Amino acid sequence: VMNAYAKSSVQDGPQKAEMILDTMEEMFEGGNADVKPDFFSFATVINAWGRSYQYGKAQRVLNIFRHMTDLYEKGNECVRPNVVIYNAIINACAYTIGDISEQRR
Repeated sequence: VMNAYAKSSVQDGPQKAEMILDTMEEMFEGGNADVKPDFFSFATVINAWGRSYQYGKAQRVLNIFRHMTDLYEKGNECVRPNVVIYNAIINACAYTIGDISEQRR
């Protein structure tokens, strides 16, 4: 479902994909090991934001990436960033929509 939202052309697809990721994290923290977010979960949401035409997407992607690296540094090996994540971040930043100050960030 998260991947479908990420690849869809609906305006709020990235938000819905991110909401699913957040729900997965909450459920995992609540004891449901079957929904542990992994690299693919984060990559899907980062790519969803990167493909969107929404203002502020670069900052949103950077926040998700920071959260991902925090989890990795706390010992979650399943969310180790790699070249796929870095390329998705670069693309989101390169094609950001907004004023000049956001594009330079």
